[in-house]
Amino acid sequence: MQKLSLAVVGCGQWGPNLIAKLLEDSRISVKHACDRSRERLEPLRHKFGSLTATTDYGEILDDPEVEAVVIATPTDTHFTLAREALLASKHVLVEQPMCSNLEQAKELVQLAREVNRTLMVDQTLVYHPGIQHINKMIEKRETGYISYLNFSNSTFLRLHNLKGGIWNHVVDDISVVYFLLGEEPHRVHAIGSKTGSDNHDSFVYITLEFESKTIAHLNVNCQSPVRAHQLAIGCEKKTIYFDALKSNQSVQIYDTNSFTKSHHNEDDLTLNSKIQLTDMSAPAIEATEPLALMCHHFVDCLLKKKKPLTDGEAGLRAVNLLHSIETALTRSKPSPQVKR
Repeated sequence: MQKLSLAVVGCGQWGPNLIAKLLEDSRISVKHACDRSRERLEPLRHKFGSLTATTDYGEILDDPEVEAVVIATPTDTHFTLAREALLASKHVLVEQPMCSNLEQAKELVQLAREVNRTLMVDQTLVYHPGIQHINKMIEKRETGYISYLNFSNSTFLRLHNLKGGIWNHVVDDISVVYFLLGEEPHRVHAIGSKTGSDNHDSFVYITLEFESKTIAHLNVNCQSPVRAHQLAIGCEKKTIYFDALKSNQSVQIYDTNSFTKSHHNEDDLTLNSKIQLTDMSAPAIEATEPLALMCHHFVDCLLKKKKPLTDGEAGLRAVNLLHSIETALTRSKPSPQVKR
């Protein structure tokens, strides 16, 4: 069987990971790796001997054997690179955020539709086996009504990386919110704070309100000495805890009925909450890396002509919500202190 030929553009931090995971799929070959820096390309030439390293993006666009382009470059370059690839009749997988602004995202979605090419966004966290398991529970109505989603996402980024870095972390959580709830928020609140003299927020607190009465809270901190990425979901029947950094027991499920209130007498006004840890279950979930699953899904969609789980529309929704969050941040002002 003839292999599907791909090219990866952008060989900084994420590009080499994509190349490695794509090459694990026997159905494809990575023909080109492209980057503006020859220094970045040289190690890839030795590590992956089968590919051609080039600094000329036009060489990829002009190659009739290349059927798809995978873009892992800075966000402000995504629109131009993806647009040129689509116009050259290539399928596109682009790192998120898909574009820098809403108008660019809309244009890419429309262009992909016009040229009949697949546009998929690398929302890797959506493909995490733990998130997939939780989504199946929701689809089977095992959870009941979802009251809240509470994300805690912390890492440490150098100050010069904050502008793009913090939004890359926010958009990961946004993509999961859309995937699990399947609805748009109707109200967005956001507040952020800066570290030292830097001009970019180093941590943000975001609250999303939905028509279904569900609330999603996102706490993203890019100046934390401790790395963590966790999600708690409060539902009618279950309370679910997800840890993106755990390979084993990434999902823990508690029966909501185990959260009980003790009876109290008239003389004792305290009300104690209890949780029966014996009611916790940790389902057996495959330890496959989300990035590998995402890459496999992209190839699957191209070969079987399927609609991607995280298609251009999903990327557009994420860019739209990022825009709303940025607007909320600029409008948020602290309330004056109440005088006594």
